Amino acid sequence: MLKFLSSFLAPTTRAARKSAPKAQLRLERLEDRVTPGAYTVSTTAATGAGSLTAAIAAMDMQHDTNNTITFNSNLNGAISIPGTISLSLNVVIDGNGSSAPITGNGTFRIFFINTGITVQLKYLQITGGGGAFDGSGIYNGGTLAVTNCSIRNNNSTFDGGGIYNSNTLTISQSSIYSNSAVKGGGVYNFGTLTIADTGTTISANTASQNGGGIYSSAGSTGSVTISGYVKIDSNSATNYGGGVYVNSGSFSLSDGEVDENSAIDGAGVYGNVDLSLDGVEIGYNNASRNGGGVYQNAGAMTCTDCIFLGNTCGANGVGPAGSWAVGPAITLVDCTGQVGVGQFQEMIPPKN
Repeated sequence: MLKFLSSFLAPTTRAARKSAPKAQLRLERLEDRVTPGAYTVSTTAATGAGSLTAAIAAMDMQHDTNNTITFNSNLNGAISIPGTISLSLNVVIDGNGSSAPITGNGTFRIFFINTGITVQLKYLQITGGGGAFDGSGIYNGGTLAVTNCSIRNNNSTFDGGGIYNSNTLTISQSSIYSNSAVKGGGVYNFGTLTIADTGTTISANTASQNGGGIYSSAGSTGSVTISGYVKIDSNSATNYGGGVYVNSGSFSLSDGEVDENSAIDGAGVYGNVDLSLDGVEIGYNNASRNGGGVYQNAGAMTCTDCIFLGNTCGANGVGPAGSWAVGPAITLVDCTGQVGVGQFQEMIPPKN
């Protein structure tokens, strides 16, 4: 009996239970990304780690909705990109005060901005775009803001030496300088163009046909709106519109200067549409034939609080210094003028 009870009460032996493995946490490198969608350019090298092209490639691979690419502020020296930079995602590219111009070495377009995206370029120097492209510096098919940028020495054998816009473009506090094209040496607009804020200059651009500084052929829905004391000066066109040529769409210019431009007709501004000028100085432009300051070929021109001075033309020009050629309808409100050189001149009475 005791033997039976002792065997019954003896402890039983169970197999040891294996514990579940513990989860191990680890950190993984995220391709030099500071935060999701944020990239840094730390070298002026054309390719490789820290380069602009590497940042673009990483952004495209990660495919974040909104992105920022920032240059190190101490970058110095040209970034010679190996080919056109095509942007297909929303991005802000910030030069961050660096001295690192982006150049195409006169060979190819620098930026191509695809449709359906929003891009801001700020504090960048874009130079040396070239080749048989519309927009050797920038081709914009999306919504683009150019802020505090220098776009210079881009040359196209097509249209839009500095920028070709086919959608929506805003330029502020930037310099569009010494670019060239067949039409629109500085800017060719085929959409909606807004130039605003004191400090923007469109200077020394050339066109082998029309629109040395700006050419706009935006159809019935496009427009050009310029305000905030923008300077359009020292541009030239072989044919028409040394400073500005407006072929279609609406056009308004307020509180700026159109000075020292040259062309055959309409050295300052050439219009095939209604023109609205308000508070603009139009001075010292030279047309070898008609309209030293403005040539109004079609549509109506309205000038309010404008100053015309020192414009010259070789043939027909009505107003001070041959400032404009006669168009279908011209309205002057509180404008002043100064006689210069040109046939068919007449003095605008001084403002009261």
